[in-house]
Amino acid sequence: MSYLYGDSTPSTLETNYIEFLRDAVDFCVQVLLADHRVAEARARTAALDRSSAAEIDRLQQLTATVATAMAGLPPGAPESAAARCAAAIVRAADGLVRTEVAAVQAALESEQQKRDAQAAREREGCVNELERLVVKHDLPDMTMHTQLALTAGARYQCRGRLTTGFGLAATLELDVPSGHLYAQVVRVDRLIERLEIQMPELAGWLHKEMRLKPQHLEKHYLVALSLADGEGLLKLRANADGSGAGFDAVVRSEGPRVHVLRVDEHGKPAGDPFEAQDADAAKLLALHDKVAAAAAELGRVAGRVTLRATERSLPEGSRRR
Repeated sequence: MSYLYGDSTPSTLETNYIEFLRDAVDFCVQVLLADHRVAEARARTAALDRSSAAEIDRLQQLTATVATAMAGLPPGAPESAAARCAAAIVRAADGLVRTEVAAVQAALESEQQKRDAQAAREREGCVNELERLVVKHDLPDMTMHTQLALTAGARYQCRGRLTTGFGLAATLELDVPSGHLYAQVVRVDRLIERLEIQMPELAGWLHKEMRLKPQHLEKHYLVALSLADGEGLLKLRANADGSGAGFDAVVRSEGPRVHVLRVDEHGKPAGDPFEAQDADAAKLLALHDKVAAAAAELGRVAGRVTLRATERSLPEGSRRR
């Protein structure tokens, strides 16, 4: 989709910048509010920690005060009623103080647990907001690594791994709608009716030598696809469940453009990578472009988002306290 400037002249923008800016600001507001709530909770528990320490100190002083007071009474016989009463008062005071100290510490621990639980909820909420943002928009300087793999011989599992230059990495599930090319296992002839390439193969009765022989790929199945920045990998196998021998084709944006590797039924290399000839490279590039275009149509679904920014790279106020 193309976009226009306010005077209706064409712009170089490839995304709806105004919509992205609005959603990005909304996301930042949610993160700042969450950070403010977490900071408030930390401040409350820090204040409670200080007041609890002072309260415990005063309680412990009560024990010492009662013991000192009882020790200042006129001495009497150890078994006298006064001595027994004084000892009981000291024990009772110590027991009461221990009970109150435990109650103060329990109250502090409860508030700390509530603070940590709130921080966890706020972090989860921020991640959810971030998921919604990356599902809806391409981020600045973002690169997407699309991976498609056949699972259980019946359906494709599709994922997108995006990275940015400012330290964000995310893994997103890609939605395959019904009727899409990848809603079922793809045989090459659905895309290219006839795909014949030349591959080296040992031949000869008496003297074995490597010769180029035609290989037909149109009846092979696409079992895996990887699209990274400037490079694509297509895995083609003989059987629809992903088994059997086949070929791996690596397509690059810069030369050498296409390499093909023959693999055996166990997925192990059955030779060395072979640079496809110009005519064959053009056929494989056409196949790559079609599967890549189909992958670009897949919608994003919220998945796992991982922040990779190091603490050193964060602003001073954002570091964990």
